[in-house]
Amino acid sequence: MTVYRRVASLGSDSARLAHTVRALSRYGLTSRLRGHGPAWLQRHMTDPQSDLVGGRSEGDRLRLALQELGPIYVKLGQLLSVSGVLPPTLQDCLAQLQEHAEAQDAAVIRGVVELELGHPVDELFADFEERPIGVASIAQVHAARLPDGTDVAVKVQHDGIEATVHEDLDIITALAGVVEDHVPEARAYRPRELAQQFRRRTLGELDFRREAANAERFGEAFHDEPDVHFARPVPELSGRRVMTLELLHGSSLADVAAADGGALDRPAFGRRCAEVWMTMIFRDGFVHADPHPGNIFVLPGGRIGVIDCGMVMRVDHETRAGLAAIGSALASGRADELTETLLAVCDHPAEVDHEAFAEEVERAVLARVGAAGPIDMRAVLGDMRSVVRAYGLEIPGKLDLLAQVAAELEGTVRHVDADFRMTPVLHSVVRRLAEQRLRPEALLERGEDVLRHLATGRRHMLRDVRTFVERIGSGRFEVVVRHTDADEAVDRLTYGMLTAALLVGAPIVWHADPPPRRNGVSVPGAALTGAGVLMAAGLLRGGRRRRAKPPA
Repeated sequence: MTVYRRVASLGSDSARLAHTVRALSRYGLTSRLRGHGPAWLQRHMTDPQSDLVGGRSEGDRLRLALQELGPIYVKLGQLLSVSGVLPPTLQDCLAQLQEHAEAQDAAVIRGVVELELGHPVDELFADFEERPIGVASIAQVHAARLPDGTDVAVKVQHDGIEATVHEDLDIITALAGVVEDHVPEARAYRPRELAQQFRRRTLGELDFRREAANAERFGEAFHDEPDVHFARPVPELSGRRVMTLELLHGSSLADVAAADGGALDRPAFGRRCAEVWMTMIFRDGFVHADPHPGNIFVLPGGRIGVIDCGMVMRVDHETRAGLAAIGSALASGRADELTETLLAVCDHPAEVDHEAFAEEVERAVLARVGAAGPIDMRAVLGDMRSVVRAYGLEIPGKLDLLAQVAAELEGTVRHVDADFRMTPVLHSVVRRLAEQRLRPEALLERGEDVLRHLATGRRHMLRDVRTFVERIGSGRFEVVVRHTDADEAVDRLTYGMLTAALLVGAPIVWHADPPPRRNGVSVPGAALTGAGVLMAAGLLRGGRRRRAKPPA
């Protein structure tokens, strides 16, 4: 059943649907839909209340309505405040939303823990604090202590929240569809896509096993970097609705920002935070997608602590390359470079007036980049989207979301360093990782990966050939396959690809000029060049012998 049909089926029986539409109406947020849209929407509309509407901007009215509607709607407003797709005035209003969810009674929370983990709380923990240390829309967190004395945080999903979340998400998704269908000026902001994005993120947060697996993966990725620490989960005390993890002893960036003085080197700490996130993007392709100040901690010794790994992004090579290209073009300050980059990474119609587009990019985007003081990355992205959209271009969804994460991170880092700029860090990390990939040991490792991949492909190809032969052979046809020829062909392909890799990689290594050197010549560069030439000569000789060989 579609979301529209599910919402329509609720009809007047849904108190939640009625409350949502009436609240939006009271704040004057449904006036453009009056007389338009489905019957279930019209049924619950009311007239705006003058005391709620008068003298307030649309952004303020939207913020107040979302606060009245409760935690899931507040979460939606928080996402929209950093999405970059809304006008800056609306985003600024929504950025003031604070999540003040009501805590559930400790007895109810204990019941959830015992039902999920199968044992009484007092058997699982030596101590379990009744008062939560944090409350959010979906769950609340309690400090506890394991029998061995380890301090932990126990994240427990609110009892009954899953049904409420599903109903609210259905209503939000349906309302977004109505807005997109009946408010032409809103279509450019893709309400349906935003609602679906919010739906996926929120539903993903309902299964804490995913968050625990994400935390484990981040911990493994940064295992060799002692200044970065992700809170470790306790698998045996975690499930779908309960997650137990290490309690970090430190201060969140939100708390640090409010404190004066201290021994923390704020610019260095902020830059290192940005490096960690850029490393997730460009090295790992797996990114913590919620870098707000409450999720990043200053640990003893100035180390970085990270919590709340429920929202993540998997980033493919093309998306990484797109972000790096845009960051480099912004850092250059050149309109022609940024114009060509946007035309390369965006989906766009066949014909675009390049000259006019470049002029608009320089006027609306690079003027802000070239201004004195720190760049507001969120504002830059907003201007870029406006220009791109005006010329019929579209930034790919995943690249757009990744840029939003980078912009949110920049805002977070400015809690400790008001002068922080993201683009130099992005450029530095990309360059460092590129240099690491050009080291001889990295090239050899990738060569081994290629050979393993080719060998696996060869085995799969021969297996498929055998299966094909068996199936054809069971019918009226008889097919004979000479595996030796197939082996020889795959060997030649493997040999040729390795030769090409050596010949292409050798000049790169020469340019990097890695040690050791003999008489001023890089030994790795010379070795790769020599190996490539010898293999190419062998490939040519083998080809001549095969051509000269008479057919059997």
